[in-house]
Amino acid sequence: MNTARGDPSSEEMLFTYLMNAVRECETRRARTIAQLKTAESWSAWGSRARTELCRAVGAFPEKTPLNPQVLGVLRRDGYWIEKVIYQSRPRFFVTANLYVPEDGESRHPAVLSPCGHTDNGKADETFQHVYISLAKLGFVVLAYDPVGQGERNEYWDIAANKPILRPGVMQHCQVGNQCYLTGTNLAQYRIWDGIRSVDYLCSRSEVDPKRIGVTGTSGGGNFTLYLSAVDDRLTAAVPSCFITSLPRRVASRVTADAEQNLVGQFPNMLDHADVLIAFAPRPLMIASVTQDFFPIEGTRETFETVKHAYEALGVPEKAAMTEVDDKHGWPIELRSATYRWFCRWLKGDETPVDEPSNIRVEPEKNLLCTPEGQVAYRGSKTVCDFNLAYATSIRPSRDPAAILSNLYQWKEDIRLAALDALNMPDNWYQRGELQSVETAESEGISIEKLYVKTEPGIVVPCLLFKRPDARNEMPLIVCIDERGKNAEAAPGGLYRRLAAAGCAVLAVDPRGIGETMSRMKSNDYYGFYGIETDLTYTSFMLGRPLLGMRVYDVVRTIAAVRDRNGIRPGRILCVGTGSAAPIALFAAAIDNSLGGAVYRKGPLSYFSIVETRFHQWHVNCFVPDIVRRFDLPDLAALVSPRAMFVLEPLDGAKKAVPDADALKPYETAQIVCRQAGKPENFVLRTSVSDDDVVQLLRSWYLRVI
Repeated sequence: MNTARGDPSSEEMLFTYLMNAVRECETRRARTIAQLKTAESWSAWGSRARTELCRAVGAFPEKTPLNPQVLGVLRRDGYWIEKVIYQSRPRFFVTANLYVPEDGESRHPAVLSPCGHTDNGKADETFQHVYISLAKLGFVVLAYDPVGQGERNEYWDIAANKPILRPGVMQHCQVGNQCYLTGTNLAQYRIWDGIRSVDYLCSRSEVDPKRIGVTGTSGGGNFTLYLSAVDDRLTAAVPSCFITSLPRRVASRVTADAEQNLVGQFPNMLDHADVLIAFAPRPLMIASVTQDFFPIEGTRETFETVKHAYEALGVPEKAAMTEVDDKHGWPIELRSATYRWFCRWLKGDETPVDEPSNIRVEPEKNLLCTPEGQVAYRGSKTVCDFNLAYATSIRPSRDPAAILSNLYQWKEDIRLAALDALNMPDNWYQRGELQSVETAESEGISIEKLYVKTEPGIVVPCLLFKRPDARNEMPLIVCIDERGKNAEAAPGGLYRRLAAAGCAVLAVDPRGIGETMSRMKSNDYYGFYGIETDLTYTSFMLGRPLLGMRVYDVVRTIAAVRDRNGIRPGRILCVGTGSAAPIALFAAAIDNSLGGAVYRKGPLSYFSIVETRFHQWHVNCFVPDIVRRFDLPDLAALVSPRAMFVLEPLDGAKKAVPDADALKPYETAQIVCRQAGKPENFVLRTSVSDDDVVQLLRSWYLRVI
């Protein structure tokens, strides 16, 4: 079934919906900013942005000993390079190169440089041009490897001596997605690395701690932005080839790493300009290129906002923007402008300077801080390790006896927590607007094509399968499959077999699944930088996870079909398969009128994803900050003693789970059914066929009619 082109059921329906929501947030933000006139109001806006940034990334840990080690020194003409390792957290090793001028001065201004996306991190040749040039100009420079790059690969095969995942984007998103589940963000770890790196700079006798700048390009520009906002010791900043406006970036369909997409930042008005204003009135230069994939129009708009703030603060000369006609990177014109900015504001020297022409960069091996080239060989912990430890510490205890002693209240608490976690609109339980398109008969089965408008801009395509002689009030099985409603719709498919067995079957495509998937070209739709990832990250930034939007579509669609067909409460079973399994489980958990849920080939739990280093689940089925509040087995207990069928649950790596391991987290759901006198309503099987599913659902159907 092909939906009509254009609004609201076009192939880009979900993106259009998200983009409209982004623009609504931006309109509110623009109106708020337009009211800022005084120095005090702009300062308050910057303070608010800093607070919001810290909230979005999660609380920083206490400072622990850095335990710095200098493992080698390279003497060069006019400077030397130290190979340094320190610990930003216990046994979380940071590898860095310290460039020190050899000019007879006892104290120097310093520059911290978080690296952009390169496999070799601090050893990148372009980056070295910046570090060496600044050292020759009299600056101490500390360049450190980001998590997942250089000598700090999070996913390293020691036996094969190679990365398991490509450094940079893939590693950042792999662990960054896990961080969402714990209510944190990879940015927290990376910002903390930067803060501790400033600590190290301040500990050096060669450094004047009152004159420390920060600069980096691309991903390094990202952390120049973040660090300048949260660390008052930084006194000048040059973010390069990163700054834009977030609505412009979303509109451009440019996917960004997990650490660049913070939960709730659109409604909480946290755009790049706002974070930069948190740095005001310290000297700030935005370095940009016209051919960047970060839209230059957004860069210009951001600078206009920043300029207004600096003018109100009485220091317009301390805000600048340098723009050159080039592509994404760190072209020499921007590098030279960076040197001039730091010379002016950290040295008081406005003499024109350019990058020297005789820079001789080092081979990567010369700059390695570890003999093997990776901190993994030193037993370094990873972000995954810390995130798992944090998840374990915040995870609620789940004593079945305690839960059962106050089961009604516990269920209500979990139900309200689920509604809150999904940020469900207040009208979630109301029926959508149903339209029947056409009905056809095939092999004795009636197939009706339906649309349900669940909210402005969103139309959900459905297929309703039933025998032509079926009664309207007969039980209904609602199916959501990660592959879309057509996956089992063909002759011989599961839906027709269920209908032939006496059930009505509604196959639903919630927004962005199946028929309403984006048709934008993508080499890997569900990849680390795929279309679905971009849409999911945008939903997180809006504070309304994509999973919650899809649950909303399902419950409002069910209400529309139920009311038309006169189906009684308790006679609807919601079935989810694969990454769509949590959609069905959440729907049954929040909507007590449903008769239960079938959870097939879904994740065993969100915690199982957190504890699996090489997890395989797509971020589209994640809910931020979920582990602290409840987990999927809790929702199963909430659904019970209504029908709760857990079929073929998969662990974090999407592998089959042994029976005993699968049953343990769902023990409470089993007990609830048993104590209610309905033990048959809880079924957990780790291996089933479609024949088994048909028989199981037919048995349920016969019990409820």
